[in-house]
Amino acid sequence: LCMVMKVCDVSHPLRPLKVHLRWSRLLLDEFFLQGDAEKAAGLVVSPLCDRSTGRFYSRRPTRGLRCV
Repeated sequence: LCMVMKVCDVSHPLRPLKVHLRWSRLLLDEFFLQGDAEKAAGLVVSPLCDRSTGRFYSRRPTRGLRCV
């Protein structure tokens, strides 16, 4: 079951580009919402969750990989 969950989690890059980009944007939105909640609570914002420094909506597919 753990392997199935992992495969489901990372399989979207293998989908058609339109589907992959949609899932990627949804994931970034979730990260940014978490960062917004952390900032509102006065906590340190987790890596990749700060909306003010996140520049991941790029047309170049490799740009997001460089930041990781």
